[in-house]
Amino acid sequence: EFQDIEMKRYIIVVESGFVFVGDMQPYGKEEHSIRVENAKNIRKFGTTNGIGQLALTGKTNTTVLDNVGTLHINTNKILFLIEVDPNVDL
Repeated sequence: EFQDIEMKRYIIVVESGFVFVGDMQPYGKEEHSIRVENAKNIRKFGTTNGIGQLALTGKTNTTVLDNVGTLHINTNKILFLIEVDPNVDL
C-alpha cells in the first residue's frame, strides 16, 4: 500500500514509459495518488548496469535529468518503485 511508504527518494516508473526520481509522499488511502517533490525526469540513464545503478551509486557523467518540480501521480499508473540510497547524488 502506498500510504505505508515513508517520505524518501524513489525512482518511479510509470505506465507511459516516463521515469522520474524525487521525494515521494503518499496522500492517503482515498486519494489514490502520490506527491513527488523535487522531481526530475530521468531522460537518459547513462549507466552500464541499468536503472538500478542510479539508485545504488547515483548519476553518472552521461545521465540526463530534467527538473519538473512537483508531480502528482495516480498510483494506478505506477509500474514499480526503486528506493534511492540516501547517500547518492540523484
